[in-house]
Amino acid sequence: MLIQPFNIVECLSSMKYSAWFVSSSKKECDKALEDRKRYETYIEIDPWGKVVDCGCECDGFRFKKRCKHITELLNVLKEWGEISEIPEF
Repeated sequence: MLIQPFNIVECLSSMKYSAWFVSSSKKECDKALEDRKRYETYIEIDPWGKVVDCGCECDGFRFKKRCKHITELLNVLKEWGEISEIPEF
């Protein structure tokens, strides 16, 4: 049995998905998996497939609108059939 790798929160006018990702930076790769930093990532999508809100705890999100964790979450959602295509920002 597969375990769904993300959480779903149904809002009145959107769906909010969240997941935890482990750091894969060069500094962190030398550490054991359980010792690496973890980042909570979320994305909120309206019924028409547009991004309402998104966020990530990683440092990269502070400088860019779409960090790699948000992209990874979108890819997971597409693989699991939650979204049919990656939404534009």
